[in-house]
Amino acid sequence: EAIPEWNWYIGTGLHIDAIEAVITEKQEKMTNTIKRLIMKGVAILILFLFISFFIVWLVSGKIKKNLALFSEFFKRSAKDAVPIKKEQISFKEFHSLASSANQMSKERRKSLKALRESEQRLFIHLQNTPVGAVSWDLNFRVTEWNPAAEKIFGYSKSEAVGRHATELILPEDVKELVDTIFQDLLAERGGQRSVNENTTSDGRRILCDWYNTVLKDTDGKVIGVASLVNDITERKRTQEMMIQ
Repeated sequence: EAIPEWNWYIGTGLHIDAIEAVITEKQEKMTNTIKRLIMKGVAILILFLFISFFIVWLVSGKIKKNLALFSEFFKRSAKDAVPIKKEQISFKEFHSLASSANQMSKERRKSLKALRESEQRLFIHLQNTPVGAVSWDLNFRVTEWNPAAEKIFGYSKSEAVGRHATELILPEDVKELVDTIFQDLLAERGGQRSVNENTTSDGRRILCDWYNTVLKDTDGKVIGVASLVNDITERKRTQEMMIQ
C-alpha cells in the first residue's frame, strides 16, 4: 500500500519522484541512442549513395570513352585505315566488338581496293578500245564518252557530255525510232541491239551497230544506259559491192 502523504510504496523503499527520474533518464538515453543510430544510418546511406554515384560516374565515363573510340573509328574508317586499339578499351566485353569492327574495316578496305583496281582496269580498257563507249542518263543525255566515240562521231568528250542524243548524233528521220528504242530499254522491253544511221560533227551520215545495256543501282532501280557502238559504214558498203 502507498502512504499518500509521503508518496512512498510500502516494501519498495523508493520514492515516486526517484522512479520517474530514472524513467526519464532512461527515456532520454534511449532517445539519444535512437538519434545516434538514425544519424549514423543517414550518414552511412549518404556515404553509400556518394560511393554509388562515384562508381556510376566512373563507369559511365569509361563507357562514354569506349563508345567515343568506336564512334571515331566508324567516322574515320570511310577514309583512313586506322584500327581500334584494344588496349584503349576499358571493358573486355568490348574487345570482341572491336575485333569485329577491325575485321569489318579490313574487309571493306580490301573490297574498296579491288573495286578501285577493277574500275582502273575498265577505265584503261575503255580509253584504249576501238569500240565507242557511251553512257546515257534517264533523259538520254551523254554522261560518258570515250576516245573511240570521239573518233567515230567527231565530237570531243567535253562537247558531247550533257547533250541529248537527238541534237548530237541522230538524223531527223531516225529520231523517233531511236527514242522508241531508248524508252524500250528503260522499260526493259528490248532495244539491246540496234543498227541505225547516225550523224557526225561534220554532217556525214554513218551506219552504226549499237549494243545497249540498262544500268541499275544497288536497289535494282534503272539509272541509265551504257552503249557500245561500231561504225559499220565501210563494212556495209563493202558487202553491198561484193553482192553487186
